[in-house]
Amino acid sequence: MSNFKSFIVYSIGCFSLLLGFVLNENSSGGAKIDFDYLFPFIESFSLNLENGLKTYISNSGSIIHSPVFYILTSFIYKFTESLVTIKIFYILICSILPLIFYFILKDKFEINKNILLIFSLIIFLSPYFRSSAVWLTNDNLALLFFLVSLYYFLCFQIVHMHLLLIE
Repeated sequence: MSNFKSFIVYSIGCFSLLLGFVLNENSSGGAKIDFDYLFPFIESFSLNLENGLKTYISNSGSIIHSPVFYILTSFIYKFTESLVTIKIFYILICSILPLIFYFILKDKFEINKNILLIFSLIIFLSPYFRSSAVWLTNDNLALLFFLVSLYYFLCFQIVHMHLLLIE
């Protein structure tokens, strides 16, 4: 598959997330409920950090989630005051996940790159991934941090192995 075709397939996946946003897609079934429950924390953190932490700690249902996502999202919300802008920005960030996954697969496996690309783009079909991207839940951000750390760990391993071979 040429680079242009790969770009087109990737763009279709990104566009499908934006379309899911327009259609209020909730294919996993619970993301909208989570968003409705957790968005007040973003609003609370956007007022000030102390108020946000008090609201977060006082609610036992929020403790299962890390406050990092709400703090990061609240900074954007504080400046834009637009939920639509935050959601589109988050969808674009989530769209990076398949690319990072592709780079991890490409560095680790000696398989046809077209197969690896198609395999990595399957993420766009996951109802859980799609709903988390569209409804601004913290799961995809955690997955993004995990994949980035895994990618750099593998890069470090490769460099370390080369250094051992040189010695």
